[in-house]
Amino acid sequence: MIAKKTPAKTAAVARDAAPVAAKKVTKTTAVKVSAKSPTVATVSTVARVSRADRVIARKRQLIELTMQLVQEKGFALLSVNELAERASMSVGGLYRYIKTKNDLLEMVCDGINQGINQHMLEAATAVRGVPQKLQVGFQVYWEACWDAAEPVLMAYREWQSLPPEAQRRYISQEMQVSEYFGDLIRAGVASGEFRAVNSKLLASEMVFLAQMRAVKGWAVQDWDRADVFAEHWELIIGRLRGGPEQPAWRPGAACGAVILNHASDGIKPG
Repeated sequence: MIAKKTPAKTAAVARDAAPVAAKKVTKTTAVKVSAKSPTVATVSTVARVSRADRVIARKRQLIELTMQLVQEKGFALLSVNELAERASMSVGGLYRYIKTKNDLLEMVCDGINQGINQHMLEAATAVRGVPQKLQVGFQVYWEACWDAAEPVLMAYREWQSLPPEAQRRYISQEMQVSEYFGDLIRAGVASGEFRAVNSKLLASEMVFLAQMRAVKGWAVQDWDRADVFAEHWELIIGRLRGGPEQPAWRPGAACGAVILNHASDGIKPG
């Protein structure tokens, strides 16, 4: 026979069960919050990455628009207000990315050599032999300059507008590239793979060759990119692996040779 619960007993049981139920609910809630924590962290990380991507995209846009305005008007006449209007942003929003107008020019130039030494080193580790390392290193720098022809040209054209600190920084960056080439050239000379040359001068010439599209774009505009690089590399490797060193060219000697050749043909120089 089952005894019936009195209202008093029922209330007592409810009071005793209430803390247990509360504990169960608390535990369940705690587990759910704990389970959601990684998701919250992931969302936060994604948000940070998304913001970083937006900043990078905005800077690229500002670089492109700055180059357009400089080509149209020159840097001296570049208007921050017009740049902000073309970028569809307020002037105040623009100054979140720059402090002065000169920062725009630095922003353009900073992208030219950014990380280039590391890229050259990474490419060089994939090949063996000094000539091969020199070739791939030169190709990495050459292609970077080919793609950045407009910023390189702007750096030359607006050099005087750059602050002295920025000028020193860019010169230092180019010197690092030149020294990298020079070190490989000297290594090749020491191993007998290259003939003796002025490594410092040749390394500087390699830097200038890489920038040819920027400063002499009309000379290569009708040529395929790969053909231009091949021609430049042949000039460099030919200098390093050419025959015995020739005496330094002297204008007088050259003129004398021409006169002798004309004389032997019975032709007098005019």
